Amino acid sequence: MALTGPADLADVRRGDVFYWREQDPFSSRFHRATVTDVDPDTVTVRIDNEVEGELRFDRYTAQVRWSDGLGRSHLEAAAAQVEADHEAYLAEQELIEAARATAQGPASALGTPQHGCRGIHRLDEAIAAWKHAQAKGDA
Repeated sequence: MALTGPADLADVRRGDVFYWREQDPFSSRFHRATVTDVDPDTVTVRIDNEVEGELRFDRYTAQVRWSDGLGRSHLEAAAAQVEADHEAYLAEQELIEAARATAQGPASALGTPQHGCRGIHRLDEAIAAWKHAQAKGDA
């Protein structure tokens, strides 16, 4: 999943959708963001499915504006490839979480109908969703 380049924020409006990928040495995140406010120099977005509030991006570079300057990551336009990448990212996160949840149970509990079936079923669904998202992204 490679970055597609900064979005053009010259003609941005409230309600427009963009994507923002964050990556550091320990983790990566891929957010869907909705524009909430537009100023001459900045665009404010709300990260969908997050409760932490809003972020500001520089209108000319599409880079995130932190209190100490511009960040290295930027907003990307909502294009078919970016949306497919985002779907694959979400499926991968669900797969990781399902595998973690299954692995946290004791081995003896995996054989019980309540825990084993539920955990394995969730993992099977996550694998299927991940495969679907990967195939969609490759198309």
